[in-house]
Amino acid sequence: MAKSRWFLGLAVFIGLLAAFWPQIEEVLFKGCPITFMGLRAPSQATKKPAFDVTKDIGLAHLPAFTIEELKQYDGTDESRPIYMAVGGVVLDVTSGSKFYQKGAEYNQFAGQACTRALALASLDVKDINDDVSDFTPAQEKELEATLSFYQGKYPKVGVLAVTRFPEDK
Repeated sequence: MAKSRWFLGLAVFIGLLAAFWPQIEEVLFKGCPITFMGLRAPSQATKKPAFDVTKDIGLAHLPAFTIEELKQYDGTDESRPIYMAVGGVVLDVTSGSKFYQKGAEYNQFAGQACTRALALASLDVKDINDDVSDFTPAQEKELEATLSFYQGKYPKVGVLAVTRFPEDK
């Protein structure tokens, strides 16, 4: 009898633990951040940008392009290669010139930083930029696939120079 009571008590305890686990987990993670920091997914506030060119040491030797310099490689001058920036990395897309040369369907991306437009599969001019700060988790997943595709397909020739302060323009 005592043994069955003990098992019944244990079963009730485990049932309550399972029922209230989300609340218990929140208290544990918030109350003891050091112990559980490795187990918890980063919060939205502490989440890093989806792409960070400073992590890729192989890009250190490549030149930095400003947006204005990048625009010179838009396919209008046939003697120059065609470049575009995806995820802060400048890519030579000349091998895909049938898509990016003047008059081609994706020419609007040539000479531009177009991470947002490519990740969203958008041809809208308003999306031709590198701002992905408002992406949902699903869009961030698509962004990772986009970065992997473009940076794997085309040679990396530079990095996009980031203006830290507006008065530096």
